[in-house]
Amino acid sequence: GSFAYLWVELGDFVAFIATHDTLLEYVIDGATVARSWTSNFATRCNQDANDFRIKAPGISEKYNYLDYSIAVGVLTVVCVIVVLLS
Repeated sequence: GSFAYLWVELGDFVAFIATHDTLLEYVIDGATVARSWTSNFATRCNQDANDFRIKAPGISEKYNYLDYSIAVGVLTVVCVIVVLLS
């Protein structure tokens, strides 16, 4: 909706920037949710959150833990539920 409106009213460049801003927002939001799911799950299991993360070599020490397991699991369960209910 916003892309079409901006494209018609302000042109290609503004619509392009707005679309990429929206995609960047989705990526950052997804990373934030994955991080919080892992931290929440680790707290409930009385474990350190880094026990459920993958350590990526070659990245700065503060940013080298990747969250994927809990987020992927939650997305898989939600996807299966949506497929079964539709």
